[in-house]
Amino acid sequence: MSTRHLTVSEHQRLQIGPDAANLQEKEWRALSAFHAAGNHHYFDLIHRGIKLKSYVGVLRVGQLTLEVLPKLDPNEEDTPWRRRLLDMLWATSTLAPHPSSAHLRTRPKNVLHYHLSLFADYTETLLRRGLVKQYRTREGNRTALRGRLLPVQQLQQNLVHRERFYVRDRVYDVDTPHNRLLRQALVVAVRLTNDPALRGRLTELLLWFPDLPTIQAIPATFDRLAFDRQTDPYREPLEIARLILLNLHPDLERGGQEVLALLFNMNQLWERFLEASLRQHLGGYRVISQHHEHYWRNEDKLPAILKPDLLIEKDGQPVAILDAKWKRQIANRPASSDLQQLYTYAHHFTVPRVALLYPQLIGARPQVQGRFLGSKVEATLLRIPLQNQNIQAWMKAIASQVEVWITALAEPI
Repeated sequence: MSTRHLTVSEHQRLQIGPDAANLQEKEWRALSAFHAAGNHHYFDLIHRGIKLKSYVGVLRVGQLTLEVLPKLDPNEEDTPWRRRLLDMLWATSTLAPHPSSAHLRTRPKNVLHYHLSLFADYTETLLRRGLVKQYRTREGNRTALRGRLLPVQQLQQNLVHRERFYVRDRVYDVDTPHNRLLRQALVVAVRLTNDPALRGRLTELLLWFPDLPTIQAIPATFDRLAFDRQTDPYREPLEIARLILLNLHPDLERGGQEVLALLFNMNQLWERFLEASLRQHLGGYRVISQHHEHYWRNEDKLPAILKPDLLIEKDGQPVAILDAKWKRQIANRPASSDLQQLYTYAHHFTVPRVALLYPQLIGARPQVQGRFLGSKVEATLLRIPLQNQNIQAWMKAIASQVEVWITALAEPI
């Protein structure tokens, strides 16, 4: 069966049609079933089509790979946006390419290719080191008496088979929950990639992997995993395995196609990327994410919470609050709801300056300074350039822009 690849942008519409850039009837039915199963946050259903929301990454439907990019400027090419997305994911993730990896020296094709390549790297490293072994208890018929004989089961199953023994014993082998989940993710990964080289590499790793029973791949299974000195190297590959197994929705209807949603909320990704940039490169300041305080409580003692995106402190004192917004904002006057949110933050947390952090678009001023009337609080619109340079240089430039804004003397408005 032939594979297809479509590159689209967030908030774009896709409908059924005869062209290669449209959805096929069976793909739309699979997406409709996926949506009906409770997955409403990735896209909305429209007449014979879908309208994407602010989620980016890869949506795999059968043999169709739908790459969703965070494209604010429809006139710009896909390549720089793909690079920015991968850079932001790298900067905000605990998953870093293995230092000795030769497979990520060339830029991955998309988010799915990136995660599967990393998964192959980590899995290969584990196989070369040797998979972890643990003691486990097992029961069953044996041809030799080794372990504890279970009399009741022996009489039930081996009354006429005196050569067999039903025993309970302990064995030390690689049949552990960690290895089971890795192998299950490896099986799925082989069929997810359209890249021949990567598929061949994953298939080879699967051949090296011992045959193990399957395990129920649900969030609780991953949450119950314990890590120690031996299993600590499993953290990163199991994080990717969790992404693969928990975001795969096989055969949502009879005759349907499986759906993989490896998608990330772009608003949250933008906020985490700005946070990572400031934490690494804003020297002399403390960056606090999602700091929250109660500002109202009802008679049932149920509170309401204020939670700014980023609170900046210097010498233990709050000096600024930043609110990240991933949206097209060309006008020099932000939305009233955004300004009201800043006003509330400024007065509750008593900071001298607050700012909205938007991505910068062509033709928009990099900074629009303002002030709340009746107070000395500066309320600024900061636009962050979407640069095409090295990721570390981009992150340093963001921190430098914010530091200049914090330290600049207030000008009359």
